[in-house]
Amino acid sequence: MQRTKIEYYPNQRAANNGISRHERFGYRVVSVQTIDQGWSLLKTGCLGLIFLPLALLGKKRPVIQVTFQKVY
Repeated sequence: MQRTKIEYYPNQRAANNGISRHERFGYRVVSVQTIDQGWSLLKTGCLGLIFLPLALLGKKRPVIQVTFQKVY
């Protein structure tokens, strides 16, 4: 029997800590991906009103998706 678990981390340090923690409990890492979250509507809108090129700064920070699997 296998158990697959997907977790999201806000930065690389948190991802490394989560991976270490799960490996101690017998999980193995299947994949690691950086997920782009797109644009923050509020920040983009406000910046767009002030100065249109600054609207590009409204992009959300990416998150890191880690997929774990445990075999029983």
